Order: sequence, then structure tokens, then C-alpha cells
Amino acid sequence: MHLYLIRHADPDYENDTLTPQGWAEARALAKRFGPIGLTAIYSSCTVRSEATAACMAEAASVEVIREPWIMEPAHLTVRQDGRRFMMWDTFGETVRAGIEMPTQSTWTDRPPFDAPEVRTM
Repeated sequence: MHLYLIRHADPDYENDTLTPQGWAEARALAKRFGPIGLTAIYSSCTVRSEATAACMAEAASVEVIREPWIMEPAHLTVRQDGRRFMMWDTFGETVRAGIEMPTQSTWTDRPPFDAPEVRTM
């Protein structure tokens, strides 16, 4: 079994949805993960998360399972460009810089996830 943790696409907090870029990101995620054969997609109950999950669920022909307890742990942070961010706010450019998808044993080998506080989780 593989478990992929994906944060919602670029949010439009003011209108409680995704930005145009966010919709493009959600469709790109669906395209990238479509061939993997996802069997379940879980989402928090935020609109931005549900919208991102819905794109992926449509591509995978599965239903989104909404779980109110799924939330981002605010204490996990990484340093990027000299500033500290929640780990889940990692720049898209950082994630896309790697050619291969990281594995369970290699994801903490790449910046910014190689930070000591991330490695000890």
C-alpha cells in the first residue's frame, strides 16, 4: 500500500475556493496520479481541499471520503529562502525540482525536508 499526502492546490481564501492556478494544479495532480490506480481519496472538509480531491477522484473514478479530523499539524516547519514555513506550505518549485517522486525512505533527503525537526518526526 502507498499513502500519498497532498495539500490542497493554490487557495483563494477570500472566496473559499481555488485560484485559477489552483484549479490548474488540481487538474495536473489528477493527471499525474491517474495512472497510479488510486483506490481511495480522503479529504478534510475545507472547500479548497475538497475541490483538489474532487479533481483527483474524478480521474481515479472513486468517491472522496471527507474526514473532519484531517488537519495540518501546525508545529512542523521547514526553512525555505531564509524564512520558516509550515512544512505543508512548501513551494511548488521545491517539490517540482526533483525528477523522481521521493520514496518513504528518501523524502527526508531533499531540502527543505532534510531539516532535523522533520527527520525526527
